[in-house]
Amino acid sequence: MEFFSPRFALLLGATLVSLVLIPPGNYRRLTLCLASCLFYAAWDWRYLGLLLAISGIDYWAASHLTPPRQRAHTAWLALSLATNLGALAYFKYRNFGLQVLGFEPSPAELVLPAGISFYTFKSLSYTLDVYRGKLKTCPRWSDYALFVSFFPDLIAGPLVRASIFLPQIQRDPPITRARLVVGANIFLQGLTKKILLADHLGELADPVFSNPSLFSVTSVWVGMTAFSLQIYCDFAGYSDMAIGTAHMLGYDLPMNFDRPYQSRNLVELWKRWHITLSEWIRDYCFVPLGGALATTRTRNLLLVMLLVGLWHGPGWHFVFWGLLQGLALAFLHQTKRQRWRPWPRPLAWAVTFLFWTLGGILFRSPDLLITLQFGLRLVAWPQAAGLEIFYEWFVISIALLWMGHWICAQVEQGQPAWLGWFGLKTVDLPLAGRYLCFVNPGFWGSLLLTLWLGLLFTFCAASSTPFIYFAF
Repeated sequence: MEFFSPRFALLLGATLVSLVLIPPGNYRRLTLCLASCLFYAAWDWRYLGLLLAISGIDYWAASHLTPPRQRAHTAWLALSLATNLGALAYFKYRNFGLQVLGFEPSPAELVLPAGISFYTFKSLSYTLDVYRGKLKTCPRWSDYALFVSFFPDLIAGPLVRASIFLPQIQRDPPITRARLVVGANIFLQGLTKKILLADHLGELADPVFSNPSLFSVTSVWVGMTAFSLQIYCDFAGYSDMAIGTAHMLGYDLPMNFDRPYQSRNLVELWKRWHITLSEWIRDYCFVPLGGALATTRTRNLLLVMLLVGLWHGPGWHFVFWGLLQGLALAFLHQTKRQRWRPWPRPLAWAVTFLFWTLGGILFRSPDLLITLQFGLRLVAWPQAAGLEIFYEWFVISIALLWMGHWICAQVEQGQPAWLGWFGLKTVDLPLAGRYLCFVNPGFWGSLLLTLWLGLLFTFCAASSTPFIYFAF
């Protein structure tokens, strides 16, 4: 069930009406949990039992982890780890693991449960925090099941932790007009990134990555850059729609993207890109391994970035992509310690974006053979013949993204006077940061909003594609 489908609009509308009509209390939370189960069952009802089973086992295991810590607690934590990581390994990495070990992969193709990479990590945050004594156990399994299955962030994040979400459940947040208006604005911004930008950029990138040897050198470079822009617009668009939907339902989700392509080095980029995953890996993997200690930093960075690569998918191209990111991060930390003179800001930005875009070849290619073909085509003689792709939407997308980032820069410095002409106002959410919303649009604001919607649905891509991170 896509966020931009009529079925989702029907589900969201029915859920909002039900939550308004039902008095505060357990029945409201149960209604939202039921809506989340219906949302997940629309993908594949067979795996709804897996989702509920994981939440039940983790809830049961965490109930035996209350302090003071005892020796038996390790066994209960191991049960939670085995359940989550075992399910993830079986459904996502079974065939790849057999290949690595030299066995013949199973001929039976497993359907990957939607969102399993996200909800297993989400559920693990609960048992790990309870084990460490940083979080109290949830009093009701139904509340915990709502946390794990909450449908706005269930399939592709943000990767919400129990310490952030469970306290909101206990407050039983109401549905208000202000939340509906702000949430709808944020959802519209995410929808624009997805169907107006990401899908058009995908129409440029997909043919080039399917067979790069057929295209000219210019088209290969454009296709490679288009994918970097596509994956940002696609994933950041999903995150905005998830944040907006949750806000309408009364809940706050954390920021997941903070204009990563303005970064001037890879360390900064990873602090701005998929923020919730980066922070999860930092707190539950990097720090326990020893963190940034000088003697183990390089090893730890390579291990956690290898984990990040494998988290995205089973394949050698993801392994090498993760190792490439780890080596680059380790090099940057080493040069920082040696206090090298920093590069000029434009050059630092250009090198960072180029490195990220070139790394995207490994990330996007279906296998290493396509990666090799792509690399050879990038350095081919400029006059090499090949098919050309149309660049109109590439230029339009860059212009729109530049304009959006320019507006964000203006908003960061305060509330520009011209925003008031259109009834636009900055809204600071407690976890997701600052957004620009139509609060009281008036005549000119309504005209701008109507024009925006008209352009959105007139020039959206001919056929919308699933979100890229649904595959992970």
